[in-house]
Amino acid sequence: MPTAHELTTHQGALSVRDFEGRELLMYSPVEARYFHELLISIFRSAHVTPVYSQYLSQVQGILALVCRGANDNPALHALLKCLPERMP
Repeated sequence: MPTAHELTTHQGALSVRDFEGRELLMYSPVEARYFHELLISIFRSAHVTPVYSQYLSQVQGILALVCRGANDNPALHALLKCLPERMP
């Protein structure tokens, strides 16, 4: 997550509610239907409505855009910290 992002000052763990109205990259409803439906159901059950800025079908594509700063998706930035420095 960029150091200037407002969620970096958030105390404690982020919740699904923290994504309300936030711009996010999202899995494609066609090519990545399973992951799309999984995330949609999580947001719906929490009554959260993010703004989907772009749809992608591959995890690698989403990670590449986040790495390039195309989106400040906190969940994906947190995921990046868990990845090895070099991916095959």
